[in-house]
Amino acid sequence: IVVNKSSQKSLDGAYTVFGEVIKGMPIADSISNVPKNASDFPNKRIPVGFKILEKTKVQIEAEYGFIIKE
Repeated sequence: IVVNKSSQKSLDGAYTVFGEVIKGMPIADSISNVPKNASDFPNKRIPVGFKILEKTKVQIEAEYGFIIKE
């Protein structure tokens, strides 16, 4: 999860960032703020559970209240 531009410093341009957190951003923020080692990995393992939902643009706009730009 890329939370802000400063968290991209270790990426070398060979990665594509895609997707968006639409719920639970405080959790993403708390994960990004845990203590890390010199290689930018968390000092302790952080188990993350998630589920991928497939929704249409219309469903997302209606449910979350924002317009998706293409």
